[in-house]
Amino acid sequence: MFRQAFILCSILVCFGQINCVLNPKVICYYEDWFYWRTGDGKMTVHDVDNTLCTHMVYGYQGIDRDSTIKLADEYLMKTLHDLDNFSKNKGKGQALVAIGGWSLSGGFTQVVSTDSDIRTFTNSIMSFLSTYNFDGVMLDWTPKGAFTSSENDGFVKLLSSIRTAFGAKYTLGITVSPVVTGLSVDRVDQYVDIIAVQTYDMHGSWEKQVGIGDPATWTLETMRQWYKDGASMTKLIATIPLYGHTWILADPNKYDIGAEATGPGKQGPWSQQDGKLGYNEFCMEVKADPTGWKQFRDEREMAVYAFCMEVKADPTGWKQFRDEREMAVYAVNGRNWISYEDGVSAGLKTTAITKEGFGGVVVQALENDDFKGLCGEKYPVLKAINKALNKDPVVSPTHPPPTAAPTHAPQVCTHEGLIRDPKDCHYYHKCVEMFPGIYSDDKLACDGVLVFDEKDGKCKERQLVPGC
Repeated sequence: MFRQAFILCSILVCFGQINCVLNPKVICYYEDWFYWRTGDGKMTVHDVDNTLCTHMVYGYQGIDRDSTIKLADEYLMKTLHDLDNFSKNKGKGQALVAIGGWSLSGGFTQVVSTDSDIRTFTNSIMSFLSTYNFDGVMLDWTPKGAFTSSENDGFVKLLSSIRTAFGAKYTLGITVSPVVTGLSVDRVDQYVDIIAVQTYDMHGSWEKQVGIGDPATWTLETMRQWYKDGASMTKLIATIPLYGHTWILADPNKYDIGAEATGPGKQGPWSQQDGKLGYNEFCMEVKADPTGWKQFRDEREMAVYAFCMEVKADPTGWKQFRDEREMAVYAVNGRNWISYEDGVSAGLKTTAITKEGFGGVVVQALENDDFKGLCGEKYPVLKAINKALNKDPVVSPTHPPPTAAPTHAPQVCTHEGLIRDPKDCHYYHKCVEMFPGIYSDDKLACDGVLVFDEKDGKCKERQLVPGC
């Protein structure tokens, strides 16, 4: 009875005032070049366990000079039907395609430069989704510096164009760096379903001291800042890497966090990159030398959670509880030092992220987990993340909502779908049923002077929409 009363109280607060995450996302990245690895590191789309992912992302595609999608590996994706096989393996989840990324995002500057290019790119996305039976897109634009004013405005127009074409049928997400300068977060937020923040690589072997690659406190502070800047908490997804950063210690007797290093650790057999080991590569190192590796957990890593027992009766009576469980792990073997994620650390971080009210976790990327069960069960880290998700209502973030965040009108949503705003045809509401008869409400806007036509779920010129 107490639990039922608490959930009811939480629901009232979530939908009447703050925020609620009842179905946190687990977004799993699969990258096409995994196919060309050899031996136990080779991974195909059939190795993806779709029961552990709410969204499966196939990366990465580029952008051609004519502002259309350019397949990164046509032989693999078309001749060998890798894209078809990926979408067929999505199970009950969604199959998304990632466009851009660190080496393929240069084309976005051209795409957002003119309305014609925006339309061309939008049409190319729609054609891709239809051809390969995908459910949406993740746009990963990584500018070399800050967004210019024209790039920012163009990106917002691009997202508006895609949202209009997608309606409620497809998922629109973006991937962003921990800190992005020049981006109008509140304007972007109204058009997207997912904002995946790259909360990893804070420290790495490019530095001369060893450190934790994704400390929990930094991850949470980064997510909070995105929320303060205007992003919806439920759309914000934190990233947990499934690989570790490695160093060679200057002195094997000095191995605490911050100890001096002479350079990056050795390459793994599959990732083949100095200073980096996938979890599966590291577990094989431990398997080969089980007594040589010593594991340590950093007790300084902690998260602060907010919780209220009687919200309706006492909305100001928030209590803070500090969780001092270990959330960061590293290991040492002689002069070899690695910061990585295992099931314990990844699980604790997942709980911290979702208990605070953020929308879930991105895993980057699947080939780094022990997907073949070389050291025990398959996907040990990903399974730990799934088990650690907080699926109870979340009653309040630890800071006030941003003034720039979109306004909400819960009474508009009486059924799922896209509903035109009753007061202004320029706006519409994306309604999702969270509980029977209770809906989340994201208020969106049409581009420019267009208005929303409820009949076919698209933004059009005003004279074409009766009643507007």
